[in-house]
Amino acid sequence: MIGELFKALLITSLAGSVLAVVISLLRPITKKIFGYSWHYYIWLCVLFVMLMPVRFNVNTTPAPNIATQTIQTQQEAVSEQPETTENVVQTAPAQKPQLLQKATVIWDRIIYNRMNILAYVWLIGAIALMLLNVLRYIRLNIEIRKNSEVISCPETGEYTDRKINVRVWENIASPFMTGVFRPMLILPKTELSGEQLDNILRHEMTHFKRHDILYKWFAEFVKCIHWFNPISWYVSKQIASECEISCDMAVTKNMTGSEEMSYVSTILSLLPTGKSKQLPLTTQMASSKKFLKRRFIMIKNKKTTSRFMSVLSAVIAVIMLSTTVFASGVLSDLTTDDYTIEILNNGEKIELTNKPFIENGEVYVPLRELFEKMGIMSNPENYINWDNGKITVSINEPSRSVNGYSEYTYQIEIGQEIRKILSNPEPINFDVLIVPPVLKDSITYIQLGSVSGVLNEIYGTHLYKLEYNIFDKNRNDITFSVTDALEIEKDLREMSDPIRTVELFFKAFYNQDFEKMKRYCTQSCVDNFFGDDYVFGMKKAMPLSIATVDNLAEKGFTDGEWIAQPKVKMIPAENSVFDPNQTETSFYLILKQQNGRYLIDEFATGL
Repeated sequence: MIGELFKALLITSLAGSVLAVVISLLRPITKKIFGYSWHYYIWLCVLFVMLMPVRFNVNTTPAPNIATQTIQTQQEAVSEQPETTENVVQTAPAQKPQLLQKATVIWDRIIYNRMNILAYVWLIGAIALMLLNVLRYIRLNIEIRKNSEVISCPETGEYTDRKINVRVWENIASPFMTGVFRPMLILPKTELSGEQLDNILRHEMTHFKRHDILYKWFAEFVKCIHWFNPISWYVSKQIASECEISCDMAVTKNMTGSEEMSYVSTILSLLPTGKSKQLPLTTQMASSKKFLKRRFIMIKNKKTTSRFMSVLSAVIAVIMLSTTVFASGVLSDLTTDDYTIEILNNGEKIELTNKPFIENGEVYVPLRELFEKMGIMSNPENYINWDNGKITVSINEPSRSVNGYSEYTYQIEIGQEIRKILSNPEPINFDVLIVPPVLKDSITYIQLGSVSGVLNEIYGTHLYKLEYNIFDKNRNDITFSVTDALEIEKDLREMSDPIRTVELFFKAFYNQDFEKMKRYCTQSCVDNFFGDDYVFGMKKAMPLSIATVDNLAEKGFTDGEWIAQPKVKMIPAENSVFDPNQTETSFYLILKQQNGRYLIDEFATGL
């Protein structure tokens, strides 16, 4: 979960950084045509972009790529393409050597752990910076209340109806405001003329009415969240600078030349004699001499902005914000999965932090978390142990003892088939249990059917019934189309074994799924032996036995051809060569290898 959050944050940080760079590069142009306030508030766009993890799906295809790609692969497989075609998709890859498997496990643990490690480093850094800012702010307020004096300043009533607490503090030279909910004006403990006090109040009350302290808090919060990004520090600094400049412009907007000189003189009189002390999350009227020079130049050369340019500047700001948010949303969408898998047990959704995924045509789920969420691990005698890629799963169920045993123990190894050990050493009678588990993000994932088979063997089918729903990015239910595609992909892998092709064919034949049966045949076979509702004169067939034929070379068959002789229980089709009352028959199936798969090419009564 934290890894996914950090990935989303990286995208918003990148989008905000791009916008900040664009604003900075355009500044030589914008400062000539837009007002000072625009340059101050435009940074709000950057801050919002950095905190808006939006997502826009620009893909108009309703189903995810996993479905369309798999169906395309199946269509390529059943067509009679020459083996030299470049569209061949390899299936049933050779098993990796044991040493390579172990190296892969170690590499996955290093790579997938790295993002989570970075995410936790980011979180610790963000929390630490936030706490540091809060502590500095609390410390400042404690010092103010401890060392300052409350004074009466009725002049603040000329600028606001809210109560402003005013204090004098001898430790400061420059006045400032602090506090969002309880605003407080701090004045230096020195004699101020009426004109100086008026200039100070004009400046600080402008900050107050514009909610500049709240703006600074927001900027500081974003900086803490994106502390790893130097652009966020740059933006925070720019906001602080533009805050004072735009405040000066607002105060001196309607001043005469003499009033401007008085305002500048007041600021100069408040300069500290020593090094300027920076106060956190406050507004300070006087700052460094270098920055004051820039402020005075801006005051002297201030210009008015027409209404048209004000409207244009607002439009430009909206366009920049919208474009950046849209780009960020598209980028976020491109980096997320095309689909979401929801796991259900007896129709009730199981909330999983580690997301299920699809690989090699199978739905994989996190083993330990799934067992914990289903309550299986609540039994203290049940356990899952990990030892360098080897996992031992032990489940105790006294109510379903087998041959005097109630303990079911399974040995799982990444990349290897699941084996039952200890109490019941005989092989497991579930085809789905041959799917090897995988390691992702240092989490052991196991194929959903394997988990279901294990749980059904131990507890029966009434207690645990695991299913899944698949949704695309728009939350459209695409379970049926994807499940069908996954089944095709699984079949294509298994068809590297000719006997498995025959078994899959007869499974579909028994269900009278003639379209599915074509998946296991060449186009020549479909053209010559398939009718509207029958195949080779049979409407339905179920194998009673499947024998293999040896010495194919002696019978004139070449390498890549394979022959089976099934004996079937069947229902004859009308007007077929079979007697209407005949229920059993046997024949030959001739299979040819195409693109690494065995496909049924011909039905024959003899060789």
